[in-house]
Amino acid sequence: DWAAGLYLLLLLCVVAAMSLSWGDVVITAARKYTFSGAVGWKLIAGKDTPETTPPPVVLISVITSLCGLFSNIAGATVLILLLIHWADPGFYLDYLYIKNLIYYFGHILMNMAMYMAVAVVYELLPLYAKRPWKSNKIVAISWNAAFIAVSLAYLHHLLQDFPQPFAIQVIAVFGSYMAAFPATVVTVIGAMVLVYRSGIQWTVAPLYMFLGLMSWAIGGFWAVLDAGFNNAFHNTMFVPGHFHLYLLAGTSFIFVATLYNITEELGGCKDTFEDRLGLWAWFIGAYGVALTFLLSGVLGTPRRYAVQMPGKETWSTFGALFGWIVIFALILVIGRYLTRLQKVKPLRS
Repeated sequence: DWAAGLYLLLLLCVVAAMSLSWGDVVITAARKYTFSGAVGWKLIAGKDTPETTPPPVVLISVITSLCGLFSNIAGATVLILLLIHWADPGFYLDYLYIKNLIYYFGHILMNMAMYMAVAVVYELLPLYAKRPWKSNKIVAISWNAAFIAVSLAYLHHLLQDFPQPFAIQVIAVFGSYMAAFPATVVTVIGAMVLVYRSGIQWTVAPLYMFLGLMSWAIGGFWAVLDAGFNNAFHNTMFVPGHFHLYLLAGTSFIFVATLYNITEELGGCKDTFEDRLGLWAWFIGAYGVALTFLLSGVLGTPRRYAVQMPGKETWSTFGALFGWIVIFALILVIGRYLTRLQKVKPLRS
């Protein structure tokens, strides 16, 4: 029995550590820009000046960190309740309440990974396009709207929990559809306008960033499609298809772009055939994995089953082949990054 209690306690430590990190982001930004300035409220009200307007990377990071802090309150609450229940099995738990807390915590946490990656794109892509991408009212409004939407979007996972109050289920539909648009549309259109006729040199780093944004948008569209056909798709492999795409070819792509940017800026590294091979192999493999999930979901393959139902294994075979392509690409990308890293001059104060 002690293992379960220790597991919950260690998870609580992780939640506390994340809270300290995200709290530090908010406090540091608020000290420089004030809180209302850091989250873009002054910009929306027309009270900000160019000197006090935070760059997009700050605005997005602060709003995302606030999402994380609220989700951590839910995460800590559910972990404490489960610890009490572990210590005293007679302690009553409302499992629908617990499920709401868990999904609120976990769903926001997964969205945060993508949002933090997008903040990096706002900072780095303009360097390659040689054009500014500054904060403005539209950016501030869209990311504040995203804060509200992402806080409500988790509820679509509970649409089939019929004891939920009907009003909450209506909010779930609103939040789920709303989550896909403000930040995504503004960011993707902004990125396309930024690079259009900019003369950008499509080295591997900006390619990873741009393809990562597009994968985020495409994966988000599939999520909206899933929400529209919830009864048919939501408990099928369609759902892993959409989130595998915007994590495997979205968040991960942007993370790798930052690594390549470091070796370009500090090491003067140039792209090789292997760098581009790794990029496109990863792209093909990731989309192949996601599409096999999506198609098997459309055909009714259930998710979360330990053993697949008879006749549903074919798509998994294709998915495994594309998975091997992703593994090959990862080995290539990691190897090339370590090679490029040797050329990076050590930073000195």
